[in-house]
Amino acid sequence: MSKHDLGQLWVDTLHNAQFGAARAYLQYLESHAAAYKAMIAPPGSINPQDVPRVVDLVRGLRRGTIAHAAGGGRHDGFDDFWRFYIWLPGNLFKGPHDRKDEPGDAMDLGAKVILRAPQHTLLSDLHSRIHALHRSPADAAVAKAAWYGIRKMASGFKIPRHFNAKNWEWNAVEGGPVVRHPRQQQAEPRDVAPEHA
Repeated sequence: MSKHDLGQLWVDTLHNAQFGAARAYLQYLESHAAAYKAMIAPPGSINPQDVPRVVDLVRGLRRGTIAHAAGGGRHDGFDDFWRFYIWLPGNLFKGPHDRKDEPGDAMDLGAKVILRAPQHTLLSDLHSRIHALHRSPADAAVAKAAWYGIRKMASGFKIPRHFNAKNWEWNAVEGGPVVRHPRQQQAEPRDVAPEHA
C-alpha cells in the first residue's frame, strides 16, 4: 500500500467527515501508542516524549473534541501521528537499499512474492476499498470497510516482514536489486497406469 493511497484515504475521510469510520483504528492507536511506536517507526524518528501528543490527538479525533477540518491548521502531534499512520507494520517488508523495481504509487505486485497469502490478500482488499471510497467518498459503509482494513493492519501484524535475500536478485539491466519472481516450472509428466485387457 503506497503512501499516496493511505494519504488519499485520510483526505477522503477528512473532506467527508467520516472520522466515525476510523474510530476503531484511532481507539487501537490511542491504547497501544507506546508499544506501536516500537513496532513501526524507524529508529529515532519519533521520540518517546512525542507519544502522549499522538495519544491526545487521536483521542480528540475519536471523541470529536478536535475538529480536523479540511484546509485547517495542523494540530499539535499531527506530524508524529502521520508517521504512525504511514508505517503500518502489515504494509511493510524489509528489502535491499536502492531497489530498482520500486512501484511508486502503484500497488506493489512484488509484495505477493514476499508476503504470506493472508497478509497480501488483506493488502489487496484494502487497496480496493480505498479506491472504492475515493470513487464514493460519502459512502459511510465503504469508509467503514476501508478503515476496518487499516485497523487489521495496525493490530494483526506486529513487525514488518524481515529481509530474506532469497526474495531478491540483481538485475544487470537496471543496475540494482529487484524482486525475484518464481520461475514458472514445467509440470512433471504424470505416470499413466497401463491399460488392462
